[in-house]
Amino acid sequence: LRLQFSGPGAEGAESLPAVSVLTPACYHPNVDAQCGTLCARALRQRCAPVESVSRLLHVVLELLQAPCFAVAPLNKAAAADWYGSPEELLQKAQGYTYLQAKMQGLGLH
Repeated sequence: LRLQFSGPGAEGAESLPAVSVLTPACYHPNVDAQCGTLCARALRQRCAPVESVSRLLHVVLELLQAPCFAVAPLNKAAAADWYGSPEELLQKAQGYTYLQAKMQGLGLH
């Protein structure tokens, strides 16, 4: 994961950091399939800017386990699979993660 916090005096210093899934990227309704960015609106649904970093990481884990559908999904295909075909979602997620890791030279077992 990458957490990008606003600098001192920056606009939005009272906001949550930008969160991205870096390596390997994942196939998930709240994660942009192209760049790995976690949906900021989904994160704000479950976490406030005054939370600690450990709480923020806990919320990110919760979102990855159970997507937030109170906001429009960043990955519509993954959202459709989440509801329509959980088995296909699991298969696509595993394949997507494997391919991303392979392209980045990571070894997955």
